[in-house]
Amino acid sequence: MTGRARRACTQGVLAAALCAAPAVLAAPAQARASAPSVRVIVRLTTPPLALVAPRRRQLMGVGSAARIDASSFGSRLYRARVRAVQDVFAARLRSAVPAARVERRYGVVLDALALRLPVSALARVSALPGVADVYPVATYHATADTVPGLVGAVPLWGVDRSAAGQGIKVGVIDDGIDATAPFLAPAGLRAPAGFPLGQRRFTSGRVIVARSFAGDDAPAPDHLAFDPNVSEHGTHVSGILAGAYGTVAHPGMGLPVVHGLSGVAPGAWLGNYRGLARGVHESGAIGSTVELA
Repeated sequence: MTGRARRACTQGVLAAALCAAPAVLAAPAQARASAPSVRVIVRLTTPPLALVAPRRRQLMGVGSAARIDASSFGSRLYRARVRAVQDVFAARLRSAVPAARVERRYGVVLDALALRLPVSALARVSALPGVADVYPVATYHATADTVPGLVGAVPLWGVDRSAAGQGIKVGVIDDGIDATAPFLAPAGLRAPAGFPLGQRRFTSGRVIVARSFAGDDAPAPDHLAFDPNVSEHGTHVSGILAGAYGTVAHPGMGLPVVHGLSGVAPGAWLGNYRGLARGVHESGAIGSTVELA
């Protein structure tokens, strides 16, 4: 692991997530034997849009001190500046490592590029001007776990469930959400102003965003925000988060009907951000740091 990458693993939650599988960079000799190339995320020194100082946001027209407006004119100008810096880096990369390939760019939460490059070129990339850190790419799997019988949510709901998540938007980064599932029925909910967004055929009054972040080389179904052959875990998690209050479950296969199911925040809206979308495997859908970032 390079000195920069090693330091990054000690700096913050995002760094910890991106450094979850450091073996890729820690053992380049082994990597050469088994795989000639490696995927990494290279963070550049220019701050991304999300890290623009709160006081500057208002002056630059990118939002208020508390919130970013990524679609504003000022935000688009700033992201164009970030893109220009990335273009300069990409040109340097092509010159230093002709075999390297840019897979994805980031500009809102990260100023970074996802790369595939020869393992032997890691040191050269880390030393390029403008590089802040080089992160290894980790792979994540959806895991189904038992649901706690009691989390203490009901006492917080108030009279007539007036504080059961109303007005809250929850983003679910998983393998997709089935907006037609009975437990996710709108139950009187309507999308707020400006929504739904994304692939609207997979949205509802409860699921107000539907997007997939599959890689360019992924099969066509992975570019859908919901795939009935894969999208199970995200639907399961979404039911726990914001399943409609009073749902009656008919599991079939001789199992008893269950009355009165509810999610923890039945009044909340859900955003479906499909990041585990690399096909069906023995362990289910998967997604790497490249898609999840």
